[in-house]
Amino acid sequence: MVDFVALAYTQAVLGLQDYAYALIADFPHWVVAQAHGKSARNLGPLPAELLGNIQDALKFEKAVEGHRVTSDANIKQLVARAIATEAIDEATALMATFEDDFWLWASRVIDRDTPAGGAALSRLDEALHKWEMTLSALSTLFDQCEAVHRDVDDRWPDLSLDRLEARRAALQNRLRAPITMVATRVDVDMNPDRPDVFGWAFYRAHQDLLEDVLSDRTPVRADLEERLRGLVVATDRAGSRLRTTVQRQHYRVLGSLWSEPTLMLLQLSGVALVTGLARQRSDLLDVFERVWGELLDADAQHVLDAALAALVMDDALFGLSPGKINRSSRHLQAMAALEGMGLSRDDLEYGDLEESRPDLSTRLAAMLSHVAYSDFEDVFVATWLVPGARRRGAVLRDDALGARLTELIEVFSDATEGETRRQAEPYVAGPRGDGREGS
Repeated sequence: MVDFVALAYTQAVLGLQDYAYALIADFPHWVVAQAHGKSARNLGPLPAELLGNIQDALKFEKAVEGHRVTSDANIKQLVARAIATEAIDEATALMATFEDDFWLWASRVIDRDTPAGGAALSRLDEALHKWEMTLSALSTLFDQCEAVHRDVDDRWPDLSLDRLEARRAALQNRLRAPITMVATRVDVDMNPDRPDVFGWAFYRAHQDLLEDVLSDRTPVRADLEERLRGLVVATDRAGSRLRTTVQRQHYRVLGSLWSEPTLMLLQLSGVALVTGLARQRSDLLDVFERVWGELLDADAQHVLDAALAALVMDDALFGLSPGKINRSSRHLQAMAALEGMGLSRDDLEYGDLEESRPDLSTRLAAMLSHVAYSDFEDVFVATWLVPGARRRGAVLRDDALGARLTELIEVFSDATEGETRRQAEPYVAGPRGDGREGS
């Protein structure tokens, strides 16, 4: 029943989108044809009534004057204004229904019944994504309507979609915390007769957090830390479900599949670490520092062993898996964000960052060079998790590391020590007075 009701809202959004696309096709030529009595488009009440009046007027002109007086340009403009007015009013009213009815109903369902609430949230999330396509269709329709707007004295409604897009985005943001909550509470058992609410909530919560990390929003969202803590819980639940449901595979395939939730959390944390340092966002770094610090304070050895095991098991699988493909897509999102900061992939892969970007620390330059061709998961474990666990007494066992991870830990350790030594050296002015040798 919940799914049926929620689906009705999605269908309303798709209906508005289909209506806009139907009007866009061959616009405005069909307007003139329909004004002369041809059945070209099924229209809403306002433009349909206007076209009926125009048809009567054209018949009257022909009967009285013997020929048509009203020009095609005037017909197009009159009908375009009616279409645009009706479409923007319908879109505004439908968005208000989402805010006042759909969201309030879904939030009440969540409080009473987590599985049903998860289903309602998934439908609301789907509908809000459909809104993007609908707004795009309306934008095209309004552009075509404006193209036939010849008489500047003819007042038209405000056809800007900025406010509707802002309201859609605000409603989308309201879903982030409830989605994470569903991932921490809903039953993880899979039922072939019901949607996988936990799986949807888990991946949706991950994507929401990744978008927040990459958005450079200042300050960070107030609920970011709470959602990250919820994602840690959901990661444990996802791992338990995989170990229960996925068993008949080669041990290397099993290891990679079982470790996927942990790898996603490590990847997210690595992206936060690199982008936080690149943007000098201490508020973002502090959130991840507190959450991971509490995990290490509780059991540093267990957290370290679990992270290392996940990396090693993933390396053991040669080939692609659904999880690797998903993380590869997320990696590309993060690299695109780095390019937006002026750090192109070519510079990261082939350039000398310490020379081209002297503003970057040696440690950060090493991180950026690594993620250009490898993983954020490795960077987080090697640069933050291993040192943090060691400070809390955890032991890094050589037999738990692969050759690649061992080398990476050494590389970042050397980079950190080298930077520390340079910071401790006394300042000596060079011939140019800037502490560097003259050329």
